[in-house]
Amino acid sequence: MFIVTSAAYAAADEKSIIAQEGISALENTVQNFLMAVESKDTKTLVNISAPPEIVTQIATEFGTDETTVRRELEGVLSAENVQRSSSIDMNAVRVRTLRDGTHFALLPSETIFEVSLDEGDFDELMDVDGPMRFRVESTLLALRGKNKWYLVGVGTPQEVATLKRAFPSFSGMKFPEEAITPLD
Repeated sequence: MFIVTSAAYAAADEKSIIAQEGISALENTVQNFLMAVESKDTKTLVNISAPPEIVTQIATEFGTDETTVRRELEGVLSAENVQRSSSIDMNAVRVRTLRDGTHFALLPSETIFEVSLDEGDFDELMDVDGPMRFRVESTLLALRGKNKWYLVGVGTPQEVATLKRAFPSFSGMKFPEEAITPLD
């Protein structure tokens, strides 16, 4: 299940900034992202969430090429735990502008994951066998590339560090960290 809350931006200046960058294109990107999550379409997820600058940065750091990086990202996403539902609240979008004039938006998101634990997994930490569900509340960074929006995860320190290496103009920016809550 996926949910996109319709856009009703609070501030007129925020709406006009995003309008310049293509609000309907952003909403389409969000819809495509959520449908790709639901259908486990890892190629589309990587195409939406990994701007060329980030792919190039990772390739350089690991001494490989962009095609290999994209293939590895797809592999990581396909091995992830089962996502049961995702939502992005377009009503709570926060639009910002960097000193260099780059417009971006912060999109609050929530994903419910189900993790399958076998007997013996984490026995020393918790008394749980079988599936566990978690709510992950995080923020996606919407960046406008060449006629395309990208939705980049910025909920973990690793994601933020990679973003800042690929886009140094974000170096002074702080992002909300993701919150993980067990549901069962």
